[in-house]
Amino acid sequence: MHRIAFNTLLLTCILSGSTWLCVNRTDANRPIPLPETNAPVSIPAKRQPIIYFFTRSDCVYCRPMRQLANQLHREGHTVYVVDESRQDLVRQYGVTAYPTFLVVNDRTIVRRVIGLTTKERVLGQR
Repeated sequence: MHRIAFNTLLLTCILSGSTWLCVNRTDANRPIPLPETNAPVSIPAKRQPIIYFFTRSDCVYCRPMRQLANQLHREGHTVYVVDESRQDLVRQYGVTAYPTFLVVNDRTIVRRVIGLTTKERVLGQR
């Protein structure tokens, strides 16, 4: 009998457009914040790629590229500076020359730029 009542209630709510929140038994007595409007939830945007900048302390060409990495960071890109002490990442991504920019999206290398470069090449705009 309870199952029939629950299914009827579920079908009524689905047809009326109500929103259901599923909680487990421990959360059942806690208040749940609801959105102020019944506006549909927007689909999240595609995740922004991560830019890894591989550098060495004795690399002459790495110095101007560090400024480029700082510029990309100021513009809102996620930039990680990796120096030669992180040999685990150097091996994982197969870095053999410095400076190297790697653009990684969902654990996949999308772009590899080695040496002196421009912002457009790192971002794939040229």
